[in-house]
Amino acid sequence: MKLLIDDVIQYENKPYFVNYASPQLFETTLFDVPITIQLDKPYTIDCIGLGNCTSSQFTIDNLDGYIYTQYFDTDDVVDRNGLYEIPSFTTPFNINSGFYEFNISFDVGSRIGRIGAGKSRQLSTAEAKELGFNTNKKELRTQNGAIIPQIAGYAARVISLTVPYRITPEIYLDFKNAYQKQLSQSFPLFILFDKSEAVKFNPVGLHRFYGVMNNNFMLQTQVHEFLYSYNFTFAEAF
Repeated sequence: MKLLIDDVIQYENKPYFVNYASPQLFETTLFDVPITIQLDKPYTIDCIGLGNCTSSQFTIDNLDGYIYTQYFDTDDVVDRNGLYEIPSFTTPFNINSGFYEFNISFDVGSRIGRIGAGKSRQLSTAEAKELGFNTNKKELRTQNGAIIPQIAGYAARVISLTVPYRITPEIYLDFKNAYQKQLSQSFPLFILFDKSEAVKFNPVGLHRFYGVMNNNFMLQTQVHEFLYSYNFTFAEAF
């Protein structure tokens, strides 16, 4: 699977950008003009994370000759939530603004919950995978045994998988950089499964996911390398 661990949109310059950068997807923003992302230093961008996006496509323009358009392969807005690979580019410097910039645009009139961007990281997974459902709703039971369904709360998918393979220093640094302001605050991760992994989530398959890593993990160290041997559980977020 590929993860966007360190979301560089969190380092964006403009304070009003918080609506696009916040982890919750239910607060959407109406899109009408291209969004200019302003960063304090050059970053390599090879993936875009999107959540609760009603557009039919998104377009990346680095304002230096690079333009890439991605059309969504499903009409289900929830199944669109997750990670999208794009051709890699480095954010160019804009001498007029003093920032490293790129634009992202959507269909006019569409709404977006969250945008993420950065360098994707590959974590190879074991064969066994689990897909299930979970809810925090609690029903009420009366004295005579009647059930009154609870309206509040949510139900969502939960996935479980094991990553028993080597993790590179680059992945470790992403976890380190993102921990203080993102992971420690339960920011959901944008995830992309390759085809061989997606078919293991039978019978529907699961290509993209937006989920909270709801358990802690420890890096197991050996000489000159870090290793994972741990079962990850991601709970779907909205």
